[in-house]
Amino acid sequence: MSEGVRKVLETLESLRADLERNPEAWENPTLPRYLESMQAWLEASQESSPRELSWDLIVDMLEAARIYE
Repeated sequence: MSEGVRKVLETLESLRADLERNPEAWENPTLPRYLESMQAWLEASQESSPRELSWDLIVDMLEAARIYE
């Protein structure tokens, strides 16, 4: 398993655990809102500083979607 994949898996595990412990801290606690926020963040981030798809970008997107409005 690559380091990038491992980092994404760790991020997913951390986000899931955080949502279970602190749902009130999440701006987007439901899957539809989370996915909508993920899409909006990715679109906005590509406009401001385009990046090629990478494991690091996926981690950033997953983490940002928790709170991005």
